[in-house]
Amino acid sequence: MVQVRLMNPLWACCVALLLTLAATGIGWLLQGAMQAENLALIYMAAVIVTAVYTSTLPALLSAFSGFLAFNFFFTEPRGTFLIHEREDALTAAFFLLIALLVGPLAARLQSKIRILEFRDASARIELHLLERMSAAIHPDDIMDALQSALSELVRVVCTVVRVGEANQLRWEEAAQPDGLTRSAILAAIAQTDRFQPAAVLLRNPVLLVKTLADGDRLLAVVLIPLTVTGQNERSVESCLPSVDILLRQAGLALARTRLLTDLAQERMEKEQELLRSSLLSSVSHDFRTPLTAMIGATSTLMEMADSLTQEQQRELLESVLSEAQRLNNYTQNLLDMTRLGRGELRLERSWVSIDEIINVTLKRIRPLAEAHHLVVRMAAGLPLLRVHPALIEQAIFNVLHNALKFSPAGTTVSLSGHATEVDGRTLLVLEISDEGPGIVESEREKVFRMFHTAEQGDRRVAGSGLGLAICRGMIGAHGGSVSVLEGASGRGCLVRMSIPVAVPEENGTGGKQR
Repeated sequence: MVQVRLMNPLWACCVALLLTLAATGIGWLLQGAMQAENLALIYMAAVIVTAVYTSTLPALLSAFSGFLAFNFFFTEPRGTFLIHEREDALTAAFFLLIALLVGPLAARLQSKIRILEFRDASARIELHLLERMSAAIHPDDIMDALQSALSELVRVVCTVVRVGEANQLRWEEAAQPDGLTRSAILAAIAQTDRFQPAAVLLRNPVLLVKTLADGDRLLAVVLIPLTVTGQNERSVESCLPSVDILLRQAGLALARTRLLTDLAQERMEKEQELLRSSLLSSVSHDFRTPLTAMIGATSTLMEMADSLTQEQQRELLESVLSEAQRLNNYTQNLLDMTRLGRGELRLERSWVSIDEIINVTLKRIRPLAEAHHLVVRMAAGLPLLRVHPALIEQAIFNVLHNALKFSPAGTTVSLSGHATEVDGRTLLVLEISDEGPGIVESEREKVFRMFHTAEQGDRRVAGSGLGLAICRGMIGAHGGSVSVLEGASGRGCLVRMSIPVAVPEENGTGGKQR
């Protein structure tokens, strides 16, 4: 709390008289041990103390009352105010002279001390505000910190009123002034074309209204009550330079949050554009194989229909149907992934065996694994999963495809699975390891970023670069996790997928799963 007011004059005069009374008591106790002339020094000390801690007028009162007390109690004839000796008259003159000299000096010293105390308190309030604003990420947090700092600075409750669209004030019920004042503030805002930071918007005998602006854009108005007593009003006036500093700092902090928001929006738009480009790249890559197979089978049927047996034609048609279904699955998976990124994906869960998902995935991946040794080790008795089968299948396929793509020909790519308990939950853990060059530790988290992988992560070999990113999104949608570790033998890398195993109550497929 900033202290800027002097001691009340009446209390200061009472202190002067009390010090004179105390000096008299001390002199009365010491009069047998000291000469009467030396007892005057006790009253001199009382005058000096009064001058240092009050002002000139109480110091003069202390000097006059001290002289009268000294003359009454310690000079001859005692018990009277008569002055018979010239030395006594000189003593009275010295009392008054000391009061006149020391009083103004002490008053100036007190004024400087008060200024230093005020500056120190203002600096502490300013530093505390800066600390709160540096940690604030929302404009409302900055304005709340500003309101607290202003109230502490001027020692009255100040109010920061946010300004909404079209310069509409967002009043809080507890902070609304009277209707006339609200109308005056709105009129002042309407008449102002350009808002300067910490400018006076409105002032009347009881209220000061200043602006909180970012550039020439009005963000809030600050209501500072003014009291009717002159002394308190001067106290608020003395705080106004510090008030302006706080308002300007708050304006800079609000500008910082606005710039951060704009940068985040710009970055998000850039990332969305990169995502669109990456998805297009993925579509063109993953769709090319089934389309090529469908075009080849269809053209063969059209050109060689007369020379093909019915069984051969049926095989070609089955190939077209299979690739069309595969293409349809790709399309659905991409749509699911884009909805997942926007938080709009609804997982169509069903109870399925992980072995069934693995078998479908292996059927898709084996044509790509002709140059590698693909080893599958799944533990027996694995529990059923309540998942979106196509998404889990696609996630496993993406990791296997990456492992095959980055492993030298003739090496082994292994897929293993087991169940484990973690924090009271049952997890199905799938691990896919390869013997490729591996991923350095500093890059293991980055490969899950679409934008990183689309530009540099796994683009060492031609591909979409979205495999691990899409895998984490699909597994994460089921409450699971995906991580990249070093290979078991210190060579290659190991991708671990953990999928929660739900323990259902009675379900439509029958029975309880334990």
